[in-house]
Amino acid sequence: FSRFRLTIDGGPNGLLKNVSCPTNQDPPVDGNFTFQITGYTGRQVTIESPMSFEGCYGITKIKRTKCAARRLNVRAYFRSRALIREVRLYINGRRVATSKRVPFKFSESVRRYQPGRKRLMLRAIYKDGKVVKRSTVFKVC
Repeated sequence: FSRFRLTIDGGPNGLLKNVSCPTNQDPPVDGNFTFQITGYTGRQVTIESPMSFEGCYGITKIKRTKCAARRLNVRAYFRSRALIREVRLYINGRRVATSKRVPFKFSESVRRYQPGRKRLMLRAIYKDGKVVKRSTVFKVC
């Protein structure tokens, strides 16, 4: 070919994404990513592309039992779980469990709750004191 165009976008849907934290626990500053390509003829091209970095903190997904008859099973997925000190499970605003071990799974009895919709919240507490929350709804059958 006479021309080859490659577009690399660093946005949330882009190819360049960094979700791990550097050693000082802060996400890198957004900026341009510069790289150089050498073709088969020996010609070199330097290209600059924008790159964005997601934060190191956050709960990405909560897997849970949709309709719990006896036990509510909950598992949380995190952007980076290396810095998490503990994860707390709240049902209707009341703390019911705490986990300090990876993979931060919970299996709680729901027999004391009346049937109906309940609010579930996970609160992740990081070693540097940052707190991240995420909530969802489940049903007691």
